[in-house]
Amino acid sequence: MSDAGTATGGNPLLADRSHPILADRSTLAAVCIDMGSVVVNERPTWTRWQSLALQHLRKSGVNVGPKELRLALREAMIAHAPRVSSHAFSALGGDPVIPQQIWKEFANRDRPLPYADAALARLAARHKLVMVANQGLHARTLLEGAGLDRHFSLLLLSDELSIAKPDERIFRMALDHLGVEPERVAMLGDRFDLDIEPSRRLGMLAIRIRRGPFACQEPARPEQTPHLTFNSLTNAARWLAP
Repeated sequence: MSDAGTATGGNPLLADRSHPILADRSTLAAVCIDMGSVVVNERPTWTRWQSLALQHLRKSGVNVGPKELRLALREAMIAHAPRVSSHAFSALGGDPVIPQQIWKEFANRDRPLPYADAALARLAARHKLVMVANQGLHARTLLEGAGLDRHFSLLLLSDELSIAKPDERIFRMALDHLGVEPERVAMLGDRFDLDIEPSRRLGMLAIRIRRGPFACQEPARPEQTPHLTFNSLTNAARWLAP
């Protein structure tokens, strides 16, 4: 695998040794953190979406089962399709417009990962944290309800800002708030296109959390290669805040 697989403990798997923080972790000043599959479990939301998607497909005469839909979604993710659900629908013979309508039909069902609070507390005790996430208007309420917002000095949520990753402006907003050079900041996220590539381009330490729906992906180009890969926020926190 091009990003050397996934670290299962506190020791990382290195894919690119070029970043200065890798040589001296004491230079790390702050951490930017994605939300989906890093802090919250997206599986309940995806499961509900798939259930509704199958209903729509069958109503339109496309008789497929859960296995076929999951396979189409996986293939779209592996192919780095810009709109995974629409790509999967097209591959199955459905209307590619329908998936986005389905996403709007039900409330988000993400839930905090059971270890998120402890991992964030560990990081926040050593470093300033900023959330940089493509999330709907539900996200702030979810974080506040779980008490996770207290770990962050700033929440940058795309639907509140009308700016979404990979737009560099949202990363620059985080860096401006932190007031430190990008070379002293780590970005943790699950997506090569939204998290790893733009943060690397700005000079940040790019860390992939390999879990969730997009865990099957590999980098589409060298610029998407993470500096480090972990399988959870917990293990990333152990390395970043030893």
